[in-house]
Amino acid sequence: MKFHANGFPDRGTGSTLTQVIFFMALHIVSAPSLAVSGTGDHTMSRVVQDSLHGVGADHRESVMGDRRGLFDPIELDLTFGVAFPRGDFSSISVGNPNAGAARRGLCFGLDATYRMTESWGLSAGSFLSFNGVDSRVLGLPSDLTVSTNSWRTVWVLVGPRYSARVSTGAVLELTGQIGLLSGTSPEISFDFGNQHLSQGAASSTAPGFRLGVGIVYKEKGIIGLTYMGGTPSYTITATDGQTTISSTPDQPTSLLSFVVGMRF
Repeated sequence: MKFHANGFPDRGTGSTLTQVIFFMALHIVSAPSLAVSGTGDHTMSRVVQDSLHGVGADHRESVMGDRRGLFDPIELDLTFGVAFPRGDFSSISVGNPNAGAARRGLCFGLDATYRMTESWGLSAGSFLSFNGVDSRVLGLPSDLTVSTNSWRTVWVLVGPRYSARVSTGAVLELTGQIGLLSGTSPEISFDFGNQHLSQGAASSTAPGFRLGVGIVYKEKGIIGLTYMGGTPSYTITATDGQTTISSTPDQPTSLLSFVVGMRF
């Protein structure tokens, strides 16, 4: 039987049945190798695809790092710390009409940030601060009794946040926000012999702002410094039971807060 160069039998030799049987035999012999080859090609293709997929996953992991959290891409920050009044808000000068006589107090914060890029996010936050009153501003005689409660301020703010990695485990964050300050002045009462004088609490709302800088360690621990300010006007009313007087002074309110917290 003669064969062509391609390995198939020459139609001019042998019977048609012989040619068919021989042709089928050739395919039966070559089929396993083709199947193996095909399987190998397929396996190799899958290996390449899986390898590329792994590279993509590794790349995404390196880009996102361990930033992915419970609410990704939204980050929640819970903080608390000490709020130090600054400027007129802390002044105890009797000659200062804007003296707030606020003492250091406690502050609490909740921030939610939507990550738009690796460096930039849009942050919205709510902050609460309690600051007592320094009674030295009242210049009271020793036989006069005074009772007060605290300045209470609530800040609702929104603005951008910038992040920059400064080491393997630490990220520097800068925040600038604007919004509203809602404050409540302290209630004060005086008792001197048979005389009683009281000044009721008052509430006011004004524009406010916040500037912050902090370090986030391992995407979890937070340590930061924030400065918040606003100037609400409180309508203060005082009475001795017979005479009532009122005024509406501006009260510049500034707080420098040292905070720590956690990110979720």
